[in-house]
Amino acid sequence: MNDCPSGEFYKRVAELMDSRINPHFFLHPNNYIAHDLRSGSDTYAEHYTAEQKAKFVKYMGWMNEYPEMNREELEEIFLGIYANPIDVKSKY
Repeated sequence: MNDCPSGEFYKRVAELMDSRINPHFFLHPNNYIAHDLRSGSDTYAEHYTAEQKAKFVKYMGWMNEYPEMNREELEEIFLGIYANPIDVKSKY
């Protein structure tokens, strides 16, 4: 890797780290709930209970404390943080 440009070197290092970390990442019910909420589906419903989903949705009420912010945009960011590990893990 000594002969590759620095940008490529760092990209390869990041890919190596991802390939070693991501397969061992433990997914939690909130990850599956967020993914289903974000996609408008129940694809991963077997990984959480209705009670867990209700608690997660209730927790999302904190967003109401920021009426000056765009709720849809805030929700997309919030759900993305929880849901993205599902997509990442599916690559490994």
